[in-house]
Amino acid sequence: MSKAFSLLEVLIAMAIITIGLVAALNLIAASLHSYKTSSQQIIDANKAQACAEEARNKRDRGEISGSPYVVNCEYGKVKIIYYLYDWQTK
Repeated sequence: MSKAFSLLEVLIAMAIITIGLVAALNLIAASLHSYKTSSQQIIDANKAQACAEEARNKRDRGEISGSPYVVNCEYGKVKIIYYLYDWQTK
């Protein structure tokens, strides 16, 4: 019995390793894309929260009136229009 590997065994082993490496690289690429997307969503959520706080502060200081209170916030290329409804009776 021969102790050496045949060419066919080597080719099959290389194919299996290649498939595993390609799958791992695809997983890494998908993970990086997910990270970038979630990072942008967190940034956008923080911008929206800041706009909401700005609208409440302007309402509380009396800088805007009416219902709904409309506040336009701009952060670079992002424009947020925030409508704040006052449900309390006065």
